[in-house]
Amino acid sequence: AIPAVDWKTVFDSTPPSRQSDLVWIGNGLLSPSWQRNATVVVPHFGVLQVGGDPITSTESPPTYVYGKHATVVASILIKRGVHAVSIVESWTEICHLAARKLLWASCMWLL
Repeated sequence: AIPAVDWKTVFDSTPPSRQSDLVWIGNGLLSPSWQRNATVVVPHFGVLQVGGDPITSTESPPTYVYGKHATVVASILIKRGVHAVSIVESWTEICHLAARKLLWASCMWLL
C-alpha cells in the first residue's frame, strides 16, 4: 500500500510488460493515460491497520472493481468480508463512480 501521490512513480518503475497487472485501490480521480489498462478499485470499505480485516456494512454502497483482474480482486474482497462488490465493465463508468465517491467523501468532511 502506498499513498496515491506516489502511484505514478510506482507505475513508471514497473516494467511495461507488468503495468497492466497493477491493482489501484483508492479514493482519488483516475488517470486514463496510465491506469486505464490496469485493475482499479473504488472502495466502500476501510482497513484500520496493516493486516486488519475490512470494515464495511450491509448499508454501504458496493465496492466497484474494473479491469484485467476485476474478477479475481472481487472474489478476494468478498472472501475478506466486503459485503457488496460490483464489477464494472466500462472505463467511463468506473471514472464516474470514482468521481462520485470523491465528491461524497469531500462533502462528508464538510459536515
